Amino acid sequence: MVFAELELHYATLLPELSTTKGILGQIFTKSQNKIQDPAMLAKIIDMIDSEQWLVMGADVKGDI
Repeated sequence: MVFAELELHYATLLPELSTTKGILGQIFTKSQNKIQDPAMLAKIIDMIDSEQWLVMGADVKGDI
């Protein structure tokens, strides 16, 4: 995905997530994209994707 497309997708996704029922909707209520550089957004997504979330303890996930 091209960086500009990624940024547009992210900007579109945030309001959609805020309308989700339950805790997810509450978490994303009034969310904003404060990442100015689409390349940085891509890097952050890659970093998140590279983590081994299943092997982390609940406390670590909560701290994140």
